[in-house]
Amino acid sequence: MSFCKEEFTALLFHQVTLCSNTVMEYYQYILVDVEGIGEGVLALTVMGRCIVPKLTAYPYILCYDECHLKEPYERKFLVVNNSHIPGCYGLIAQKREEDTPVFYSSSKPCGIVQPFSVAEIPVTIEAQKLGKYDTSVLIGVFGDEGNPLRQVLRSTGTRADIYPSPRLIEVGMITALHRNTHTFHLVNEGLVTADFRMKIAGKCSCWSIEPSKGVVPPNAEVSVLVTTNLNDTVQFLDKVKLSIENSPVTILSVRAVGIGTTIVTDKPLAPKLD
Repeated sequence: MSFCKEEFTALLFHQVTLCSNTVMEYYQYILVDVEGIGEGVLALTVMGRCIVPKLTAYPYILCYDECHLKEPYERKFLVVNNSHIPGCYGLIAQKREEDTPVFYSSSKPCGIVQPFSVAEIPVTIEAQKLGKYDTSVLIGVFGDEGNPLRQVLRSTGTRADIYPSPRLIEVGMITALHRNTHTFHLVNEGLVTADFRMKIAGKCSCWSIEPSKGVVPPNAEVSVLVTTNLNDTVQFLDKVKLSIENSPVTILSVRAVGIGTTIVTDKPLAPKLD
């Protein structure tokens, strides 16, 4: 009697997942051992390659023009992906120092740009110093951290829109040896509070100012009182120095003419002199 011996072959599939975060080629070994079948161990070679899309950012120089100090201004970079695979990008955070002239940040610093599409990175800056500055920024590409996109923020820090109204304080003709008051305003058209100081340029002046220092709130104005006490019947001219935080000194002109007389009696002549 003879028997037929049938041979069966069983296949077992294993899924291998490669999750890479670095651009490179991978060579790894997987050791396979079947319990109860011999003593040998099989080494399988697993090869893989990680790639990332080549992203570009536009424009290279993002211009903000004139910016009032410590006021936020927003512009946008465009991140372009012309490849067939998605890319992950992120604006690298700024390292700020005490003397950093321009601060920048983003409300949406990172994201994914799909194949053959465009994404936006909003960038908000705040100028901290007067003058023109080019600030370098880096946009990282996930998987290729060693080659970030290098862009430039171009801005000019300027003083806030704070000005006296009116600029010429024309008091006109006033009686000598009599106190006279006149009001003008400091107007702040900016978005941040500004400190100010004021003083009369001339020595032994017939003019005084109150308040001589203070703050002007955003989009508001502060009333300043100019008091005059002329000691002669001539024209009086003087200058007022207005200093605003982080701004050049502004010069205001004040002018008045004394009328009447500077001769007084030690006793009043009215209603009669006996």
